[in-house]
Amino acid sequence: MTEGKPFIEDLHQHFPVQKEPPINTMNKKLVVSIASPGWLSTQQNPHIPTSHEAMAQALIDSVHQGAAIVHMHAREEGGKPSEDPDVTQKILDRVLNVCPDVVTSTHINADKTKSGVDMFSKWLERITATGVKYIQGTPLHTKGSTNKRSAMWDDQLLRDVIPYLEDKGVKPELLIYDTFGIDRVAKAIEQAARWKPYWVVLNFGKHDAMPVGRDPWAHYHVMTMIKMTREMLPEETVLGAYIGGRNWLPLTVLAIMMGIDIVRVGVEDCLWVYPHRDEIIQSDADMVRKIVTIGRELGREIATPDDVRTILGLKKPAKS
Repeated sequence: MTEGKPFIEDLHQHFPVQKEPPINTMNKKLVVSIASPGWLSTQQNPHIPTSHEAMAQALIDSVHQGAAIVHMHAREEGGKPSEDPDVTQKILDRVLNVCPDVVTSTHINADKTKSGVDMFSKWLERITATGVKYIQGTPLHTKGSTNKRSAMWDDQLLRDVIPYLEDKGVKPELLIYDTFGIDRVAKAIEQAARWKPYWVVLNFGKHDAMPVGRDPWAHYHVMTMIKMTREMLPEETVLGAYIGGRNWLPLTVLAIMMGIDIVRVGVEDCLWVYPHRDEIIQSDADMVRKIVTIGRELGREIATPDDVRTILGLKKPAKS
């Protein structure tokens, strides 16, 4: 029996799916950042890279799997944490020699014997002596005031440091750890930030961030924080979600489905691959590949380093 025109029209009226408009929540490129080696010890994870060659190779392999941003806490040979900018440069030089276009996100280290911008000026001057290739962006903590370790990041210092970094050509990456931080970042942007779009990141499941170790409340919390932050911050905000702890994988996928702009993976924030299995992360590149695969399966295009520069309004560092 041949389907006639009246029959087809009746079907289309019964279930007119062809008239549904697209849902554009995920209709933008997804930026993937890799954070390694972080601060876990080899007793916690024996696969943590401890040599400069291994640290650099972990980042290089991750870039080859789709990471467009690399974030690194430098360590000396053997794995001892280092605040020496020369050590940071030595490791990142290995990365940039192979992946010259990748975007770098590097913490500025503070001299706590000083105050204000002076805490950071000497370190920043050394690492930017040849330009900003080693520190194209830098995270600024905006935790609650109860944490003594983050006491230096008061509102006034944020307002001073943001334009100072912008003048140096370093993009501030404003980190939020709790609901209190959303308001702090909103005020800091209003009073001090000039470099649009603004780079803002929600942190979950690590340090002093609100815990996300219980289902389903963790999912509700992530959804609420993303929605609330979008509502409270300017439209010209690029929003990331950096999720640590056991629940990082499903919550990162949730953030991707909610249209988050940037996600971060790697051994800095995470120990286990899955929330329900005691399988330790062996390779940063494996985690990048996992998230890139999931993102693509959800229909999201993975951003290249050049895409990231467009998304964040970054200039390509001059070659030294």
